[in-house]
Amino acid sequence: MMSHSVISGFTDGAALLISMSQIKYLVGYPIKTTTAFPLETIYILLRDIYKTNWVALIIGLASIVTLYFFKKINVPIQKKLKVAIPAPLVLCVVIIPITWGLGLDQTNALDVVGEIPKGLPPFQVPDLSYGSDGG
Repeated sequence: MMSHSVISGFTDGAALLISMSQIKYLVGYPIKTTTAFPLETIYILLRDIYKTNWVALIIGLASIVTLYFFKKINVPIQKKLKVAIPAPLVLCVVIIPITWGLGLDQTNALDVVGEIPKGLPPFQVPDLSYGSDGG
């Protein structure tokens, strides 16, 4: 059995690495992330701060604050109603029309998913070859 300190350290480290790998989406430009050196990622982020997409940063930070707010208010709501407010869904329902209405996808202020294909892809047998030569 592992101690609480070891589990806590592992969890915190994993959270830090995941955060560093996702920061490029928050600031809106590609950052070379190095999983071995999170401080290098922070240095690159600060060095290239002028590349920041401020629209993406504002929407990203507002989304994080909104999710945190919902996490706090969901506790008393869940005690009364026995159901929590689905914060990520509410956030999508609010942000998607704002993005579309302000034309943020048209002005290249934000990257969006775009059109999602309808239906299911055709059935096919997966490629089970090993390596580039198929053997």
